[in-house]
Amino acid sequence: SSTTTTTQATTQSKSSPNNQDVSDDNKPIYGWKKLLELSRPHQFWIFAGCIALIIRLPFSLAVPHFVSETIGALIDNDYDHAWFSILCLCIVGTIDALFDFWNFFLFGYAQQRLLLKLRVDLFSTILKQEIGFFDAKSSGEIASRLAVDTAEMGNDLTWVFRWTIESLVRIGGITIYMFVQDWRLACVAVAVIPVCSIINRIYGSWLQINATKVQTSLANANNIATEVFSSIRTVYSFANQAAEITRYNKYIEQFYKLNVKQQCIQAIYYMIIATFLINTCVQAALLAMGTHLSMIGELKPQVIIAFMLYQGQLQ
Repeated sequence: SSTTTTTQATTQSKSSPNNQDVSDDNKPIYGWKKLLELSRPHQFWIFAGCIALIIRLPFSLAVPHFVSETIGALIDNDYDHAWFSILCLCIVGTIDALFDFWNFFLFGYAQQRLLLKLRVDLFSTILKQEIGFFDAKSSGEIASRLAVDTAEMGNDLTWVFRWTIESLVRIGGITIYMFVQDWRLACVAVAVIPVCSIINRIYGSWLQINATKVQTSLANANNIATEVFSSIRTVYSFANQAAEITRYNKYIEQFYKLNVKQQCIQAIYYMIIATFLINTCVQAALLAMGTHLSMIGELKPQVIIAFMLYQGQLQ
């Protein structure tokens, strides 16, 4: 990723501040190990956010159930059960909202603390480099890494905990609920998961490669802008504005084209996954199977409604 440069610099300062060779025992680590290492100083806030999230999710998952129960009770003219389901919905929804505040705030607070430390550590690492480092790296690129890449890393390092836990709990909880209600409809609902997983894997790998190119092109553009502004008198003295604009435009055009390409790939991804597979194929298959089971008297309408609501969360 584009933030690998930032991670490498931070790791290098801890293992070999004088740019000496790194032994096998002190090789820089990446991936989940590096993620856990960077987040360790803020583990209390991240852990608190995870606890709030785990407590909240069962209440969040219960909302579609009570919605379907209310609609089913109205179909059966069972108004007492409908009012009871509405009351339960209000209770679980309120608890869900309260804990959602805490998990959002705690993860956001951990993100800001991590971002603060990350920027200070990176700045300290840069100042400990040999003078040759500054000959090889321009001030604009270094400033871009310090400002932009650290922000991207801070965002990724904290929210990955929330979305990983939430995805696992939601998928697991919804899948169990579906199989308890009706295993036949559940098989139809989860059949698309392997296909989506493969596509998501390919899509995620491509996004990571493209993100490196995007951040690099942006850093190059920022580097040119910084150089021009710091020596603006020289630029004016030689009437070199047009040449500098051309240089800057080259990398901004590259940045633009990479983003347009990413938007195109994202459009294809959402067309295939969200619109076609999830919204069309899976929902049509669920309705067809549910209609068949309802016609032979083996399924209540509220179960079909619950499946449709939970299918939206699986997406």
